[in-house]
Amino acid sequence: MLRLIYILPFISLAQVGIGTTSPTAMLDIDTIPGQYTLRVRGLEPMVSDRYLVVDNDGNVGYSDTSGSGIINAAESVTLVSSTPVDYIATNGFQLNDAIDIGHLATVIIPANTTAIIRTEYNIPLGIATSNANPSAYIGIRMTRNGFTIEEASRKFSIGAQYPRPNGNIYEMGYITCSYSEVYPNPTPFDDVIVYVAYGYVEQGYIETTECRYRFNMWAAPGNPNYNWGRAYIHHKLLRI
Repeated sequence: MLRLIYILPFISLAQVGIGTTSPTAMLDIDTIPGQYTLRVRGLEPMVSDRYLVVDNDGNVGYSDTSGSGIINAAESVTLVSSTPVDYIATNGFQLNDAIDIGHLATVIIPANTTAIIRTEYNIPLGIATSNANPSAYIGIRMTRNGFTIEEASRKFSIGAQYPRPNGNIYEMGYITCSYSEVYPNPTPFDDVIVYVAYGYVEQGYIETTECRYRFNMWAAPGNPNYNWGRAYIHHKLLRI
């Protein structure tokens, strides 16, 4: 059966309607259910940073980001440590949940975008003082724009050991985390998010005058790292 597609030009401030006599844009097309609205043949392939997008009201525009997947390479941020960071605590109760270990990442959510932010990290940490025998917690506190993300923060306990069979064996371990969150940005402006991973030490007591808590790795490049690896943090943005 032959169907007629009617085109009614309607001039109002240079607005044209197809299938409608009340256009609200330069070109306003009222679709027919069950049929494609637009078909273009014979297009040549091209490379571009911009993508055609359509909002929920049918308005067509362009975006500098793709419709799915990584928003762009600049918004996939990876941090790898190049040096250990020590926090020295004296005997007695000590609590520091904002130790700067050099892990700050700035990511940008483009305007009118809802994104999933995936954060993964693996951070070696422990004590670098022989026979300190601390009773303490050590860990990582992750923040977003200054506020703690409890789901992405971790700590574990270090208990005194009696007797220590070898004073040259240090208590080291690592903390891992995999965390995702949905971050909507319905505004017409890019939204800047700052993630910071802080070192965390909560000490009850030690048996020496001070204890050196170490983060990121055992030793800087050029010195034996004893296979403790390096701290690694990765933030990836995906469009929903």
